[in-house]
Amino acid sequence: MSEAGHSSKKGPSKHGLAWLYFLFGLVFVAGGMYAIFYHGFLGQNNQNAYRQGIGQGIVVPTIDIVPERTAKAISNGETSYKTCAACHGTNLEGLACPSLKDNEWLHFKEPKETELAKLINHGVGASEAIKAKSVMPPRGGLESSTQVWEVIYYLSTKNTNIIKDAPQAK
Repeated sequence: MSEAGHSSKKGPSKHGLAWLYFLFGLVFVAGGMYAIFYHGFLGQNNQNAYRQGIGQGIVVPTIDIVPERTAKAISNGETSYKTCAACHGTNLEGLACPSLKDNEWLHFKEPKETELAKLINHGVGASEAIKAKSVMPPRGGLESSTQVWEVIYYLSTKNTNIIKDAPQAK
């Protein structure tokens, strides 16, 4: 037997085992946070992650195709505006969202068509919602950039304050 009644038995100490539990917990928490951030906040799924890993990420078009301003485009815009009317009102008077028939614009000084297109395409996020008193998803529920421009053409016929600066084919 050893001196003073202590056994000479060798093995993991209580402190060593605590460090092992601590490291295991740290790795577990860090892995969980990584998974939540990577797959939740960034919206990565396995297919997108694989594509990016091999250098074939999804290409997002950056060229905005602006349709020609015609009576048909304006008529299509009037039809597509029904998607917007739930928030902006059937007569552009503004319900849950701001009015589109006056000259008061929250997001820019001059109501240009190109500025409206940027706003509609990007939407109104939560950070801007305090000023706007409402959020709007990108494209406001419209399916394409062409529909966005057609709605803008329709709006510019109803509100003469909107500056017609949309690029047109020559």
